[in-house]
Amino acid sequence: MPTPPSPLNPPPGYAAHASGLLVPTPYAAPLITRTPMFDDDGSGEVGTVLNNDWKQELYNQIDALAAATVAASGNVTGPASSTAGSLASYSDATGKVLADSGIAAAPLAAALGAWIDVPFNAANFFGTSPMTWTVAAGNIFTNRYCRIGKTLLWKLYLDNSTTGGSPAASIGVKLPGGFVAQATANAGMGSFLNGAAFLPCTLFTAAGGTSLSISASDLSNFVIGACHVHISAVIELQ
Repeated sequence: MPTPPSPLNPPPGYAAHASGLLVPTPYAAPLITRTPMFDDDGSGEVGTVLNNDWKQELYNQIDALAAATVAASGNVTGPASSTAGSLASYSDATGKVLADSGIAAAPLAAALGAWIDVPFNAANFFGTSPMTWTVAAGNIFTNRYCRIGKTLLWKLYLDNSTTGGSPAASIGVKLPGGFVAQATANAGMGSFLNGAAFLPCTLFTAAGGTSLSISASDLSNFVIGACHVHISAVIELQ
């Protein structure tokens, strides 16, 4: 069984103070610069009639009080420097030494399920050759996602985009957030306007892929012209 921390067995970053307390190493040395007290030489101009032992005792009492204050203020110490906004983590098994985890706190809300709007980028939307798919910012009503652990929830609703070139069976959208899919899988369902009628569509991801493929459930080709797409996807992430 590991020996518990004590003044005789201090954990990293700690040392025994002269008072017997276990304190952070910077506070283990005497906290006051000590000078001797000179005895009176009879001139009335040098020293004092009080002896040096009394002065050193006073120093010891002040040091002990300061060390007790430090010990009572908490046993946790941190690194000499850290990154602003990063979360703290334990540096060892003592529970008293912290380190910079390297994990930024700001994105934590996203990992806990906060919905995030996807900035528009026309290059995120593409057709399968020889078909093209053109999407403008004004075509998008909803494009937002949230991440819960390794699961991505994504909603995309757009109208009046345009397919061109020659008909093909699928269009694609880049996954938001720079995420990468974990598996080749059906990622959900949706609908799209193919000519004059809305039809169900199927969503797929490829293992290691960075985009979502959208195709008609019957695998028919998209009709060239106006394209309306409404999807809700659930994607397993790496």
